[in-house]
Amino acid sequence: VMSLLNTLELEGHLYLPEMYLRLETDKAPYGMTIYAKSPQTVSPSFAVSDSDKADDAVADAYMQSEFNKYACVILAKVGNLDHVSLQYLDTHGVKKTLTLTAEEATALTGRPIKEWTGSYADIEKLLDTVGITAR
Repeated sequence: VMSLLNTLELEGHLYLPEMYLRLETDKAPYGMTIYAKSPQTVSPSFAVSDSDKADDAVADAYMQSEFNKYACVILAKVGNLDHVSLQYLDTHGVKKTLTLTAEEATALTGRPIKEWTGSYADIEKLLDTVGITAR
């Protein structure tokens, strides 16, 4: 799973250094939480390091939107996951948690999220659908 996060370059896109994850596999529904060890380095609303310029609502909306894109891919690729969460500290040191469920991912993509990984073409279409540019 960590290689998937690295491939997606999640740390860079969300301005979160040093990520690690915990799988929630004790009982179904299974989940995963991604944690950032350090606070955000840049406020995503303006992509500058001076967080005083950032509008917190804009930054929060950006983070939710970007996280949803990547969480859709994670949920599609990791077959038994029901939800993915991200826990981080924003540039002000405020603890934030974002979560996306498989059901929500299905609503965002218009197709059952677990059906997106049947082929390479499906993955490409999923990336296009959620707005991730493949390299």
